[in-house]
Amino acid sequence: MWECHFANEPVDFKLFWLRFYQKLGILCMGILIGGLLVGGGYFVKHTLFAPQPEYAVEAETYLEYILREDEPIGWVAFTAPAWNAILHSQEFMEDIMSQLDGTVTVEELQEAIKDVLIPDSRIIKTTVVTSDPERALAISRALQTAIANFADKQREIESTRRISDPDQAKRVLVDDRTLRAGLFGMILGGCTALFGICFFLALDDTVRVPETFEKRYQIPMLGTLGMKEIGANLQYLFKDKKRIAVTGMEGVSVEEAAFSLQQLLPTGADLSLLPVDMDETENLRDSEGLILVVGAGVHSGKAIEHQIGFLKKQGVAVTAALLWGPEEKLLKRYYGLKKAKRR
Repeated sequence: MWECHFANEPVDFKLFWLRFYQKLGILCMGILIGGLLVGGGYFVKHTLFAPQPEYAVEAETYLEYILREDEPIGWVAFTAPAWNAILHSQEFMEDIMSQLDGTVTVEELQEAIKDVLIPDSRIIKTTVVTSDPERALAISRALQTAIANFADKQREIESTRRISDPDQAKRVLVDDRTLRAGLFGMILGGCTALFGICFFLALDDTVRVPETFEKRYQIPMLGTLGMKEIGANLQYLFKDKKRIAVTGMEGVSVEEAAFSLQQLLPTGADLSLLPVDMDETENLRDSEGLILVVGAGVHSGKAIEHQIGFLKKQGVAVTAALLWGPEEKLLKRYYGLKKAKRR
């Protein structure tokens, strides 16, 4: 039955948060990039390449209805949907175009007349919006005249008068949401970077501290060359042994590792460390013990597992391992040391 060794590996939260701390620059970069992309994109689209400014004219016309005694105005007054349809009808368009001497088209008028509101049954409030303030003012006045002309034909309407008739158009102010877009982009970029960092750290099988190797592969770890206890570990784990083979993963200098370990032994120690290539299985089997040198910070978790399995199939047992080239600053923080000590 297939078994996943890493499925039950406990999470080293201290190492996790230390690694997360090292990635804070990526988180800040994600926040910055998100803000620049979303906020900057919004600014470019709605400010640098914004369409021409628009101008609006709001006017109100009062309608005096003819009502019989005790007759509610709702029986005779036109509703807002009705006025909206009437003001966009062909009859109104032709009346307005005739007043403006045909300088505008029906499509332009349909687009310019934006809102028709009925705040009161007797009041019609119209809004005309165009990119030319003079044209907006002319269309608005022609529209009010067209309303009066239409009302004169209705038996329910006695008279009309203009309540408000502006003499100039007001520029339509656009809500600038650059700041909000930038904040949204920062949140989006930060969340994306945070998810990416956590996802990367969760899948990272790198060996960075000796405890990770021991918990994962159940093989004693001598430590690193910078740890003061490595000599004692070496002597105890290989006591009564004289010929020890030293082999390592790809990219590790086995000769240098064997020489460095030999220097840590007390003067006159009857123990020889011999560098052996991983493929020299006969020499590995002839040795009395084996030290596997593992590179720190290298994404080789599955490769290590594969090599340990290969050695096991060849009848070679790994006695202990050595973590080569660790990140001293990370070890210092992990173990709470003031400085990394070396012998």
